[in-house]
Amino acid sequence: MKDIGEMVERSKTVFRRIIVPLDGSKKAERAIPVAAQLARASGGTIVFVRVVLPPMEYGKFSAPRLNAEEKQLYERSRSQATSYLAAMLLNHAYELVGIETEIGVATGLVAPTIFSVARRERANLIVLCGQEAAGVKRLMFGSVADEAILHSPVPVLALHDNGRAPFLPGAAHPLHVVVALDGSAQSASVVEAAVQLLAALAGSGQAILHLLRAIDLPREEALQEAETYLKNIVDRLHANNELSEKITITTTVIAEEDVAKAIALVGQDIERTEGPDANVVVVMAEEEHGKLWRLLMGSVTAWALHSTHFPLLVVHPHAVNNDVVGHEKTLKNQP
Repeated sequence: MKDIGEMVERSKTVFRRIIVPLDGSKKAERAIPVAAQLARASGGTIVFVRVVLPPMEYGKFSAPRLNAEEKQLYERSRSQATSYLAAMLLNHAYELVGIETEIGVATGLVAPTIFSVARRERANLIVLCGQEAAGVKRLMFGSVADEAILHSPVPVLALHDNGRAPFLPGAAHPLHVVVALDGSAQSASVVEAAVQLLAALAGSGQAILHLLRAIDLPREEALQEAETYLKNIVDRLHANNELSEKITITTTVIAEEDVAKAIALVGQDIERTEGPDANVVVVMAEEEHGKLWRLLMGSVTAWALHSTHFPLLVVHPHAVNNDVVGHEKTLKNQP
């Protein structure tokens, strides 16, 4: 068995560069202490990013004064964004002490620009706090968290805007990481990411890795197949010495075709045992589906984010190819 120190060393290759998008709201800043703990455990760097919209183009027949005012507004927005990020570092200095940080202002549409920054900065993780849009606004625009879950080129740790902050120092309960698996090699590939997340966040405390397989056919043959699938993953982890002695592993097969509901059931069981302050994070792989399928059926990971109150780490099977849009570092702050 590997000790926790060896596991933390491995996690340093996973969380060495973390992007935290901020929009000026207190809710978005809820991601800061979570990113800080990850960065501190891995010796990583946090890059705080604020996105501003580009100046509007009115065409060659528009009034020069109109164009000038729009450009002035844009420059003012960039200046305010830079000032906000600098002030944010001071306001959160206690949480960020000892962590290398950078701030940057980027120009473009919010979600694609964040992804562009992540690629350009060679980030390993995006940590953000999703803010729920309501009614027509959500129908038309969705949320940055939804976009990140579906299209981010790097793993995304999405927190809930009204949920509690997870796995912070001094937590009274062990860290539970629930890995939702669908029987595919793609979903099984997230197990290592979950183990490394546990290693980075659990510190010297106890941690529990829950492997969950939800099946839609509650026949005996299907149940046995799912149990064998999970057992093979556990055997591989033990054979490769991928688990610290501080990490306990459990497996659960649930006859439930709604994966989000199955996750909620496991989470509720943990909360019944440890109370409402249970320390839980969910890990999933974003499935490969075309745009039409997602339009008709939705994304399982997006449903999981909105159907539970647990933080969700989504590991993507591929990278998207958006062009880099207007990213410029404006300041570095090193301890």
